[in-house]
Formats: sequence, C-alpha cells, structure tokens
Amino acid sequence: MPNETNETDQTDQCHLCETQIHVLPVGEVLLCGDCQTSQCDRCVRCDILRYTGSLRYTCDDQAYCDTCYSIRFTNCSVCCCELRSGSAETYQYNGSDYCAQCFRINYQQCSLCSNYSPRDGDSICSECSDSVMCCSECDSLYDEDELDGNGVCCDCRNRDEWDHEGFYEPDNTFNETKSARKFGVEIETSVCPNHRELRGQTIWGCKEDGSVDGMEFVSPVLSGDKGLETIDKLCKLARERSFETDSSCGIHVHCDLSSESEETCFKVALGFHYTYDIWTRFVSNSRSRNYYCAKHEYEQEDCQGDLRFSQFIAECTYNERYRWINWYSHRQHGTVENRLHGGSLNPTKIKNWVKANLRFVDGLIDLPVAEITRRFAGRDLESCFNEMARLWDDSELTEFYRQRAEHFNKPIVADEMSVV
Repeated sequence: MPNETNETDQTDQCHLCETQIHVLPVGEVLLCGDCQTSQCDRCVRCDILRYTGSLRYTCDDQAYCDTCYSIRFTNCSVCCCELRSGSAETYQYNGSDYCAQCFRINYQQCSLCSNYSPRDGDSICSECSDSVMCCSECDSLYDEDELDGNGVCCDCRNRDEWDHEGFYEPDNTFNETKSARKFGVEIETSVCPNHRELRGQTIWGCKEDGSVDGMEFVSPVLSGDKGLETIDKLCKLARERSFETDSSCGIHVHCDLSSESEETCFKVALGFHYTYDIWTRFVSNSRSRNYYCAKHEYEQEDCQGDLRFSQFIAECTYNERYRWINWYSHRQHGTVENRLHGGSLNPTKIKNWVKANLRFVDGLIDLPVAEITRRFAGRDLESCFNEMARLWDDSELTEFYRQRAEHFNKPIVADEMSVV
C-alpha cells in the first residue's frame, strides 16, 4: 500500500520550547499544547489562536486580533477612551471619533438645521446665521422674509399684548409741562377693535386688564413736551379705529419720585391727603366711588410720625394699589400713581391731568411741611383750590378744572370745608 501521511503526523518543533510536536500550524506559528495554553488566546471574533502579546483586550477583557479590533472598536480622539464603532455612544465629526462627553464639550447642534459645528457660543451655525434674524420681541429665529418691517414674527404680531418701546428725545422741551419730572400714563378702553394694528405704529405697549372689557395701553417712561405729544398720537390712532371707553375705564398717571428723599415723599403724601376733596371735584361720582380708585386710608399723623417711608407704605396704605393715590407703585416703580381720572381718549383731558399732577408734586416738594399744612389743612374748598392753582401757575389749567367741577355738578365754593 502506498505510504499515506496524515496532517497530524507532520512533525516540527514548538517555536517556543523546541519540543517535537505533531500539530497543525496555529496562525503563523507552531506551538505545543502547553505553550498554546500558557502563551496564546483566541480572537473572540475570528477564533484564530494568537500570541497574547499580539492581541488587544477590551475593557471587559475580551481578546481581539488587530484586524478584528479595528473593525469592532475605535478610540475617542480627545480622551482616547475605547468606543464601539457605529454605536449610539460614538460620535463622528470630520473623520474623527468622539465619546459623548468630549463631543458635547467641543461641538454643538444648530437649532435650525440640526447639523453639528465647533462650539462657539451661538445657538446656530455660521451658515444659518447668514440667512436668519431674531424676532425683535420674542428673540426666536426666523428667515428674514418671515418677519415684518419692524422685525416682528407672525406669532408676536397676532398676540393681544406687547411691551412698550423706549422713549428718548434729546431735543425735548418743557414749555407745556412746566416740569422736567418723568411720568407715565395708562389708558384703559372698553372697546378697541383691531387693536393689534397699533403695534409698530406707537411706542405705547398694550396689555390685558381684568377690570375692563378692552385693553390697557401703557406708555414708556415719558418726559416733557415730547412726552405729551405721544398722548396726542396714541389718541389719534385710537379714535381712527373707533376705540371707546366707559365708566369702568380709567386714566392712571405716574409721577417719578425715584430720586426723592423719604422726607420729600412724605410731603407729597401729605399734600394729596389734604386735597382729596378737591381732586374728586374733577371727576364723576361713579369714578370717585369706584373700587379701583377708593379713598386713601392714611391720615395726617401717619405722614408726620417716625415711620420710614417703606413702613408707611406697608402699615398705612396696606400695600394696596386700588386707591385713588397709589403708593404701592413707589415700591414697584419709584412713582406715585393717581388713578382717579375716568376713562377718556380725549388728549386734552389726559394731558391736563398729567400737567396738574406733575406741577402739584413739584410744588409740594418745594414747600416745607408746615407750609403745606398751613395752605391746605382745615381750609374751605375754594381756598384749597386756589392754593393748588398757585402751584399749577397756569390760568388756563385752573379754569379748565374749575369748569370740570361745575360740569360734574360739584362746583368749588368757599362754604365747604376740605379734609382735615
């Protein structure tokens, strides 16, 4: 019979211990059984036996040959941690691999196109930033053609409310106000169809108010004659759109006291206390008895005691803003608010109310406390009114309010006494 030789009968020396062996090649070496056990391991992917020194072990102690490891695994290009290729925990950018933590530190996702780019502090990538703009009101990003001429998006245009804009007039004058004191005005309406059309046409803001059926229009901080002109402009726009007011509406005027001392604020509070009966002559009975502009509850002695002004607001006005003279606004805005005037879209009435309050506050501040008391405490109504007129220093304004009192059938006469 021919001499047949089986592969297992082939002999050679173990490449490590030189023992004569009858084994098949293992990888590219020949090893005896003992050396296979002690010096080698199998790749878990291709199952080929390799020297342990030529294998790569994963973090969970799995052995891979170089070829299989490069197929299954990669490393973060920043921290070099081991990553499984193609897994959800492996991020790629420009041919480099990253772990989740390193990728989030170095790259960001554009909020518009969702592509990633190197982190630079912006929420959108450079390509998108060339084609988008921020809405001037909500700061959301839109294509330029989605914003109107004022840079406002459709959603903001359709909102019922919006904030007032800033007011700055470097060439302002004070001939009509006769006061450089800053002020603000709130105008309530009962009917205001298509009021959204005013957005962008006026610097006034607009907000809802639960006490009226319409909207309340709120000025920015105004001053001087240019401030009065904004009242003319808003009232003109309102009349053109057939806005209306009713007995539920009011005009609120704020006079700035933010830079005044506590002593000064007490003088203003005292002056309004003494003249309450005069101010109510200028408005209807339905307004002076309105819940939202009720009579103040503090007395003369509250303004002349040892209280700090913050204590006065808390303890003597009860932090209550629904008073004809609202001192709670001083905590919020640094102002005193007169809420007594009834609703109106007549610019003359509104501007005269502003002027009457500004000049009255200015006049009180210039007087000593004793002089305020001498002029107003315990005097008849006509005498009190004449003293107010002296502070206004305006014959037209004085005559206007004398006629308003007669219009409401509450003429100012000498035989009636004012508040003590």
